[in-house]
Amino acid sequence: MAGTFWLRDNRLKKIYIDPFLINFSDSADFILLTHEHFDHCDKDSIRKLQNKNTEIIGTFGCIKNLSGHTNSLVAGESIRYRDGIKIEAVEAYNINETYYPKGFGVGFLIIMDNVTIYHAGDTDFIPEMPKNMDIALLPIGGKYTMDVNEAAAVRTIELGIAVPMHYNSERFGYGI
Repeated sequence: MAGTFWLRDNRLKKIYIDPFLINFSDSADFILLTHEHFDHCDKDSIRKLQNKNTEIIGTFGCIKNLSGHTNSLVAGESIRYRDGIKIEAVEAYNINETYYPKGFGVGFLIIMDNVTIYHAGDTDFIPEMPKNMDIALLPIGGKYTMDVNEAAAVRTIELGIAVPMHYNSERFGYGI
């Protein structure tokens, strides 16, 4: 449905991306937020995952109303942490729609344990899409994101594993 993912590295660091409708409490090391829409920047879910040391990274539109350790990133900026985790914001936007204009949201490249994971955020297949990642988490909702055929074209950018997100989400009322 939505773009929520949970990652863990070999040191058991927990990264949540766009937590939405989380119905449990956990202790996240990192929370990444791609843009400020309700299904990607759910304040109730963030509170359930946040502790005093949680690093929250996202667009300014997401983090401006959050407290704790927050960092805003725009495409092209990155943060490297002492534990070896690197988080880089990358472009995410619509080419022929105005719903996600360039600069509104981001995707993320997360590098941990020598693995590069790309969370595309809500985006079309765009020229700036990163190349040579191990895992790509790709939106295939088809309305304001790639459709299945566009997501399949991502195979041309040399990736290992592609994982869909936002598939059929309109059916559940989360189609933005």
